[in-house]
Order: sequence, then structure tokens, then C-alpha cells
Amino acid sequence: METSARELVSAIPGVQAVNVTMDAEVPKGRGLGDKVSVPGVKNIVAVSSGKGGVGKSTRGGESRRRLALDGARVG
Repeated sequence: METSARELVSAIPGVQAVNVTMDAEVPKGRGLGDKVSVPGVKNIVAVSSGKGGVGKSTRGGESRRRLALDGARVG
């Protein structure tokens, strides 16, 4: 995303320099709170759907792979 943003903005006529800052923060105080506790687990990401055969396993697996590539510990 950073590379794409840099390339797109650099292509605008007159742009001489591009500075990209990327940041993310996990929101606090939302979700289930103390209702669910899994020892050793800090965050839970749920993937759901109202019908079968829509790619939940594929989407969940791809999400785990991308998070692991970004340095997260996944299970």
C-alpha cells in the first residue's frame, strides 16, 4: 500500500516529493470485554457469514497469513 500510494502521488504533475506515514491502532474498550477469556490470547478476530460456501475458511486463512507476514503471532 505504501509503494502504491508513493507511486500514484509521485505521478501527479508538479509533485516533487512524497512522504508516506502508515500507522494502525487496535481500538480499546470495545468488543466482548471480560465475557470471553482465552489464556495467552490478546485479540480474537472472528470471520462469520449467514450462509455456507462463501469462503470463510479461505478468508480466515488469508487473514492469518497476512497478519503473520506483518509480524503478528497467529493461531
